[in-house]
Amino acid sequence: MLPDSLPALQGGWQQRRGDTLLVARPADSAATGPAPDDPAAPPRPSLDTALAAPALAAIPPAAGAEAAALALAAWVHTHVAGRTGAHTRRPAQVLAARQGTAQEQVELLVALLRAADLPARRVWGLVRAGGRWELRPWAEAWTGTWRPLDPTLAPGDPVARLRLATGGEARFLDLALRAGRLRLTALQETP
Repeated sequence: MLPDSLPALQGGWQQRRGDTLLVARPADSAATGPAPDDPAAPPRPSLDTALAAPALAAIPPAAGAEAAALALAAWVHTHVAGRTGAHTRRPAQVLAARQGTAQEQVELLVALLRAADLPARRVWGLVRAGGRWELRPWAEAWTGTWRPLDPTLAPGDPVARLRLATGGEARFLDLALRAGRLRLTALQETP
């Protein structure tokens, strides 16, 4: 039974129908209107313009929201090395050091998307990797719908994911406990 108290299960590329969650591969989209209000979205973090310039320069001229978001995700993937350890750095520190944990890379991508005037948020959910499901964060950018972006994966990597929550870490333990009780069955998979 999918809990009613997880509103993030519904919307964008993911639709809830009773106890079934329909997940579609995100399609290219043109922005059709403003992003819905996201009360979980924190204020835009301050990034030094000179520090963010190389990442923002990766956006092709006259790029739409989708192309800009994908370009920034690819830039973070290519230019920010992964590291293990506790999540302790702010986006500006990760950008300056050019290394960060998966969570820090996601927060950096969200900050860069917002610096490029693209609505963005951090989300938590389940990602299938190596044949098993893992609880982890990724970014979403508004491109007419919420578009998932994971800077820790190579652009174009096919990924199965289920969004469980938007926002910060406060609910992480609750999510981990809920995720541990979920039973997932793929009804149909398409490449």
